[in-house]
Amino acid sequence: AVEWALFNNDKVGNTVHFINEGYDEGNIIFLECYKFPSNTNYQSIRVKVYKEGCILASKALRLIYDEKITSADGVPQDHRLAKYWGPIPDEKFFKVIELVNNGKYKYQTL
Repeated sequence: AVEWALFNNDKVGNTVHFINEGYDEGNIIFLECYKFPSNTNYQSIRVKVYKEGCILASKALRLIYDEKITSADGVPQDHRLAKYWGPIPDEKFFKVIELVNNGKYKYQTL
């Protein structure tokens, strides 16, 4: 959840993983995190996350197709570290926008 990551000053990124019978539990194929310029805004972060997510998904599909990897080849997730974040409340979402637009998100760089 991008908004919660921003709100909590955590890294923002994308994960590609295999799907199994559990919720968000399959083995990981790729994981990447991003930094953003100090002058970025919330919309730019969202665009980058979506764009990079599409690119990462295509890389994973290519790897599955070319290398014939299966779910057993991915990296197991540590379910003890997993958290589910529901939709962010409006008042916290507005704080996210303020944080990013003021260049105070921890992973904004010069």
